[in-house]
Amino acid sequence: MLNKAVKVLRIYHSFSQQDIATELGLSSAGYNAIEVGKVDVNFTRIKELASVYEMKPSTLIEFSECLLKPKKLARKFPELNQTDLLRAINNVLKQPN
Repeated sequence: MLNKAVKVLRIYHSFSQQDIATELGLSSAGYNAIEVGKVDVNFTRIKELASVYEMKPSTLIEFSECLLKPKKLARKFPELNQTDLLRAINNVLKQPN
């Protein structure tokens, strides 16, 4: 679910895949592989992804674990605009990888 979480965050923050790929020093295809779940993400990459969104790695993991529980997500992350967040989640979850 981490792959979907980083996609939700990217959409929520209005970043392109290329924006994030550049931040991480990856090609667009390399970053896309993360979002579609084609590659396993190690802890170093989790730290880098979390850094892009100015959060701790544990927070990124917690965000991914709450993704299918909107009420819990709203409670744990009240600083996020809930309307925009739900729009991003719905956009991601309705897509087949």
